[in-house]
Amino acid sequence: MMKGVANWKQYKGLKPVPASEVKDPAGVIRCRWVLTRKADGTAQARLVLLGYQAKDIEKKPTASPTAPRRARNIPFAIAAANHWSIVKGDVTSAFLQAYDPQKYLFFKADEALSSALGAQPGEVLRVLKPGYGIGEAPRKWWLTVQSDFA
Repeated sequence: MMKGVANWKQYKGLKPVPASEVKDPAGVIRCRWVLTRKADGTAQARLVLLGYQAKDIEKKPTASPTAPRRARNIPFAIAAANHWSIVKGDVTSAFLQAYDPQKYLFFKADEALSSALGAQPGEVLRVLKPGYGIGEAPRKWWLTVQSDFA
């Protein structure tokens, strides 16, 4: 769980703000921890925002392109024909590295999580990065990668 909190801190994904800064209290969403087990048996906890509770969710674009199977297989065929090795990679906390802050998205965490993230009693957390659970997070990540490579 602490690694999940550390990722949000490292990428400056959240900012504690006074609850009075929230214009519409109904716009404060909740969060939860999702625990998964890796292949080696270790546990991984991920903070997931309940993005379906956000206002105007249906108005935000969420589509991000994915490659069809043939397009994904072309690099494998080229590598096999040329006897190249293939190396895979992973981007740690990819969504938290995306641009375009969420301007008016807030969530309330329990006391332990709030204190771990530096929030004082009576403060809510403003979401600055599109984290897990936010519908447009994959699109924001894709737009970030596209702008970095363009």
